[in-house]
Amino acid sequence: MDIVTEFIGKHHCTSYKHKNYRSTSCTAFPTDHLKKKGT
Repeated sequence: MDIVTEFIGKHHCTSYKHKNYRSTSCTAFPTDHLKKKGT
């Protein structure tokens, strides 16, 4: 099972891929956290 974590815009997405099954869950990233990283 492969777990892929990617950042799309201000969203943190985690994709689970296993054979023909795929699930993607996205959570909104806190703006304060982004500001702290200076992005």
